[in-house]
Amino acid sequence: MATAAQQLSQLKQAELLVQQDPSHYPTIIPAVLGVTAQPDISLRRWIANFLTNTFASRQLDGQVKEDLAAISLDPLRALIDASDDVVLKNCILCSSLIYPILFRRVYITPKIRLNRRCKNTNEAPLWGKLGQLKTKLLRIWDQSTSEGVRIAGAKFIAKVVATQTPGIKDPRVSSLSKT
Repeated sequence: MATAAQQLSQLKQAELLVQQDPSHYPTIIPAVLGVTAQPDISLRRWIANFLTNTFASRQLDGQVKEDLAAISLDPLRALIDASDDVVLKNCILCSSLIYPILFRRVYITPKIRLNRRCKNTNEAPLWGKLGQLKTKLLRIWDQSTSEGVRIAGAKFIAKVVATQTPGIKDPRVSSLSKT
């Protein structure tokens, strides 16, 4: 088994690869997510930062981002259990990036029903996990003494409110106005 330093070196090479060619993200992300269980704090910090940068990237296609966000949710939730404030802050920032993406995935289906309810029932387990993540992050935000974690938590809360408040940015409403 590779040491943490060797794994970190390999992860940095993978990061360079996806920066040069974003089409490699779907291959690289699962490998990166496989390392989240490692206890080494430098690896966890790197992974949390990489995930945040991945979902903040404008080079990544929206559908690819959505698919990667769905597979990243469980490992992200596991990383949040880390007691390190740097890992936690980056995980919260990453969560603020993926929350609207996954919310849209759950609430928009290819076919809109007559009752104007667009909830995708096939994604109910994903919605449950997203709700658990939101609850966990709200609790952390409320209890944290770290300024960075509290600021990241405030950003997450703002993103949740903006995403879930009906209006122009609500995917349930904006998709109806296009038909």
